[in-house]
Amino acid sequence: MTPMHPIKQAQPSTKSSFWIIAIFSLLFGLWTNAATAQTQVRATVDRNQLSLDETLTLSLTADSISFSADPEVQALEQDFRILNQQESSRSSFINGKVSSLRQWDYTLSPKRKGNLSIPSIQMGKYRTRPITVTVSD
Repeated sequence: MTPMHPIKQAQPSTKSSFWIIAIFSLLFGLWTNAATAQTQVRATVDRNQLSLDETLTLSLTADSISFSADPEVQALEQDFRILNQQESSRSSFINGKVSSLRQWDYTLSPKRKGNLSIPSIQMGKYRTRPITVTVSD
């Protein structure tokens, strides 16, 4: 009968523990900086001129994935019908920089012709700039 020897469990080396902690700290620091950066919001349209029987896409973007307020779009219904709404979010880590955004896309159909204003949209404590579009026959 062979004597039983206790099995030694492998201990992580001090060097590998250091690198794990260093990488975790770096990633946490980058994430914290991205989350606390000043949020910017913007509104864009895919076209500024359209006819009465066409639609346009209004995109509202916040440059932070942690942005939690939904846009207040009721004012759009004065001059447009909201046919569709989609929401998306994206994050990327490029060259050591974390960036993220949250986006709402609205398909709008104009109710009348003329110069129509997409008003400044309230997004939490921020506001977008107004946009003018021209609608023809």
